[in-house]
Amino acid sequence: MLMTIDRQARTTNPGFVPDSLDPRDQSGALHDALHQPRDLKESLAASDDVVSRRYTPLPGREKESPDSRTFFWESSAISDEAVLLREDMRRLLLEWYLALATAEQGLIDEREQMRLANKLHAAFETEPLEDGMHHEAEEIIEQVLQSGEDPRILNWLKDFSLDDTQPAFAASVLRCLGRQEYLGTSSWRSELVRDALALDDVEIRDAAVQAAESWDDPHILPVLKSHSESESWLRDYISDVIDDLGG
Repeated sequence: MLMTIDRQARTTNPGFVPDSLDPRDQSGALHDALHQPRDLKESLAASDDVVSRRYTPLPGREKESPDSRTFFWESSAISDEAVLLREDMRRLLLEWYLALATAEQGLIDEREQMRLANKLHAAFETEPLEDGMHHEAEEIIEQVLQSGEDPRILNWLKDFSLDDTQPAFAASVLRCLGRQEYLGTSSWRSELVRDALALDDVEIRDAAVQAAESWDDPHILPVLKSHSESESWLRDYISDVIDDLGG
């Protein structure tokens, strides 16, 4: 059990030693170790220094009894409590470090996603996407996928394709994805087509069917067959794609 320092005993007895270090104390090395870590290793070293420091009696009081509270820090009770405190500090510092690293990575990912979205927006604004014509946006997507199909990038592209608040942009991205060979896995492509067909915007649904046709992936057949399309022209198109895929 953690106990705070008796202020009166500390004042009247300069050799007084606290039963434990209270982490709520807002001053001293313990507070610095907990609340001002500059580096994980440095912080852990600071915590070790706090709990391993020895307190010795004042000169001339070496023979005083333990009742005088001037005993060594390494008495068994305090040592056990110090070990527990050190482990708690290590755990808290590690949790803090991991949370900070996760938050920092999240901010980096968000900036990168926004940068990619801005590039694609600029490409579509410069030149509209046309059937049968190569587009700059395709090159942008190819470049971000060159280092390998990072799941984060695939998720970003999926988010762009399903953004029904920007249907023209979403449909254009989805059509460009349809022009990428072997993009993602069969299940990833099937999920993308399924989610796009579930949206209200017909332009996005049309782009999803075009992507399914371009990928020529039989695994998408169940998604197309199970879809109930309200637009007759798109329903006919889906039927043709199903036939082409061997359904």
